Amino acid sequence: MQTGAFEKTREFQIEHRSDVQLGLLYQNAQRAMGMLNSHIKQVQASDIEGDEKPARLDELCALRNHMAKLIETQSRSIQESKQ
Repeated sequence: MQTGAFEKTREFQIEHRSDVQLGLLYQNAQRAMGMLNSHIKQVQASDIEGDEKPARLDELCALRNHMAKLIETQSRSIQESKQ
């Protein structure tokens, strides 16, 4: 990368800090939620018997809901700092 391009990139990151933060937050959130949803599907498709399967699904769904709330809180915080 040329020095001028690096400087322009750095300037953009500084000027649009909250937009960059939001982009990274959503990118990481999408990856984490995708992995969690994949795990939920694996448990649903498994032949775990008894109360263990619903218990695992409850845990995973609770974790997914908790993650969604954290992401929303972080997103709101970043957007408020932007104003």
